[in-house]
Amino acid sequence: MSKEMSVSSIAELVNMNENSVWIILAHYVEETIAKMDISRLDTIGVDEISVKKGHSYMTLFYDLNQSRVIHIENGKKRSVFKNFREVLSRKIYSENIRYISMDMYPAFKGGADTYLWICILLLKVERKNIFQMLR
Repeated sequence: MSKEMSVSSIAELVNMNENSVWIILAHYVEETIAKMDISRLDTIGVDEISVKKGHSYMTLFYDLNQSRVIHIENGKKRSVFKNFREVLSRKIYSENIRYISMDMYPAFKGGADTYLWICILLLKVERKNIFQMLR
Protein backbone atom coordinates (compact mmCIF):
# COMPACT_ATOMS: atom_id res chain seq x y z
CA MET A 1 0.00 0.00 0.00
CA SER A 2 2.68 2.51 0.97
CA LYS A 3 4.18 2.46 -2.51
CA GLU A 4 0.92 3.73 -3.96
CA MET A 5 -0.68 5.65 -1.10
CA SER A 6 0.35 8.39 1.28
CA VAL A 7 0.82 7.51 4.93
CA SER A 8 -2.13 9.71 5.88
CA SER A 9 -4.34 7.81 3.39
CA ILE A 10 -3.21 4.46 4.79
CA ALA A 11 -3.85 5.65 8.35
CA GLU A 12 -7.35 6.72 7.42
CA LEU A 13 -8.05 3.49 5.54
CA VAL A 14 -6.97 1.19 8.40
CA ASN A 15 -8.23 3.52 11.13
CA MET A 16 -4.82 4.07 12.74
CA ASN A 17 -2.90 7.05 13.99
CA GLU A 18 -0.59 8.39 11.29
CA ASN A 19 2.38 8.18 13.67
CA SER A 20 1.70 4.45 14.19
CA VAL A 21 1.74 3.88 10.43
CA TRP A 22 5.11 5.69 10.23
CA ILE A 23 6.51 3.48 13.01
CA ILE A 24 5.34 0.32 11.24
CA LEU A 25 6.69 1.56 7.92
CA ALA A 26 10.06 2.45 9.50
CA HIS A 27 10.26 -1.01 11.07
CA TYR A 28 9.80 -2.77 7.73
CA VAL A 29 12.13 -0.39 5.93
CA GLU A 30 14.84 -1.01 8.55
CA GLU A 31 14.27 -4.77 8.30
CA THR A 32 14.64 -4.60 4.52
CA ILE A 33 17.66 -2.33 4.75
CA ALA A 34 19.41 -4.78 7.07
CA LYS A 35 19.29 -7.35 4.26
CA MET A 36 20.18 -4.85 1.54
CA ASP A 37 23.50 -4.91 -0.31
CA ILE A 38 24.78 -1.32 -0.38
CA SER A 39 28.40 -2.17 -1.16
CA ARG A 40 28.32 0.00 -4.30
CA LEU A 41 26.54 2.95 -2.69
CA ASP A 42 28.19 6.21 -3.73
CA THR A 43 25.33 8.64 -4.42
CA ILE A 44 22.65 9.52 -1.90
CA GLY A 45 19.65 11.80 -1.73
CA VAL A 46 18.44 13.27 1.54
CA ASP A 47 15.05 14.82 2.16
CA GLU A 48 12.79 15.54 5.08
CA ILE A 49 9.07 14.95 5.14
CA SER A 50 6.45 16.29 7.49
CA VAL A 51 4.75 13.41 9.27
CA LYS A 52 2.12 15.51 11.01
CA LYS A 53 1.24 19.11 11.60
CA GLY A 54 3.27 20.89 14.24
CA HIS A 55 6.78 20.56 12.84
CA SER A 56 7.25 16.80 13.25
CA TYR A 57 9.62 15.50 10.58
CA MET A 58 11.39 12.38 9.37
CA THR A 59 14.52 12.43 7.26
CA LEU A 60 14.86 9.91 4.46
CA PHE A 61 18.15 8.82 2.91
CA TYR A 62 17.98 7.37 -0.61
CA ASP A 63 20.28 5.38 -2.84
CA LEU A 64 19.76 7.45 -5.98
CA ASN A 65 21.43 4.90 -8.25
CA GLN A 66 19.13 2.06 -7.17
CA SER A 67 16.02 4.21 -6.49
CA ARG A 68 15.45 2.97 -2.96
CA VAL A 69 15.21 4.22 0.60
CA ILE A 70 18.25 3.14 2.62
CA HIS A 71 17.66 4.84 5.97
CA ILE A 72 14.99 6.71 7.94
CA GLU A 73 15.62 9.00 10.92
CA ASN A 74 13.22 10.90 13.16
CA GLY A 75 13.65 14.66 12.96
CA LYS A 76 15.60 16.88 10.62
CA LYS A 77 18.50 17.95 12.79
CA ARG A 78 22.20 17.72 12.10
CA SER A 79 22.30 14.55 14.22
CA VAL A 80 20.38 12.55 11.61
CA PHE A 81 23.60 12.50 9.57
CA LYS A 82 25.56 11.21 12.55
CA ASN A 83 23.06 8.40 13.04
CA PHE A 84 23.04 7.62 9.32
CA ARG A 85 26.84 7.42 9.27
CA GLU A 86 26.84 5.08 12.29
CA VAL A 87 24.36 2.73 10.61
CA LEU A 88 26.12 3.02 7.27
CA SER A 89 29.52 2.22 8.78
CA ARG A 90 28.28 -1.26 9.73
CA LYS A 91 28.00 -2.07 6.01
CA ILE A 92 30.41 0.17 4.09
CA TYR A 93 32.93 2.93 4.63
CA SER A 94 31.16 6.28 4.73
CA GLU A 95 33.99 7.56 2.54
CA ASN A 96 32.38 5.57 -0.32
CA ILE A 97 29.70 8.29 -0.45
CA ARG A 98 30.98 10.70 -3.07
CA TYR A 99 27.83 12.55 -4.10
CA ILE A 100 24.88 13.86 -2.15
CA SER A 101 21.73 15.58 -3.35
CA MET A 102 19.74 17.47 -0.74
CA ASP A 103 18.15 20.74 0.26
CA MET A 104 20.66 23.26 1.56
CA TYR A 105 18.81 23.49 4.87
CA PRO A 106 21.44 24.64 7.42
CA ALA A 107 21.15 21.56 9.66
CA PHE A 108 21.50 19.25 6.64
CA LYS A 109 24.45 21.16 5.25
CA GLY A 110 26.13 21.13 8.67
CA GLY A 111 25.41 17.43 9.17
CA ALA A 112 26.72 16.50 5.74
CA ASP A 113 29.81 18.67 6.19
CA THR A 114 30.53 17.11 9.59
CA TYR A 115 29.63 13.46 9.10
CA LEU A 116 29.90 12.88 5.35
CA TRP A 117 32.73 15.31 4.70
CA ILE A 118 34.14 13.28 1.83
CA CYS A 119 31.13 14.13 -0.37
CA ILE A 120 32.25 16.27 -3.27
CA LEU A 121 28.96 17.52 -4.65
CA LEU A 122 26.07 19.27 -2.94
CA LEU A 123 22.97 20.05 -4.95
CA LYS A 124 19.80 21.82 -4.00
CA VAL A 125 16.79 19.87 -5.20
CA GLU A 126 13.16 19.87 -4.29
CA ARG A 127 11.42 16.81 -2.84
CA LYS A 128 9.31 16.35 -5.98
CA ASN A 129 12.51 15.91 -8.00
CA ILE A 130 13.78 13.11 -5.75
CA PHE A 131 10.41 11.35 -5.78
CA GLN A 132 10.29 11.62 -9.59
CA MET A 133 13.74 10.00 -9.77
CA LEU A 134 12.59 7.14 -7.55
CA ARG A 135 9.58 6.25 -9.73
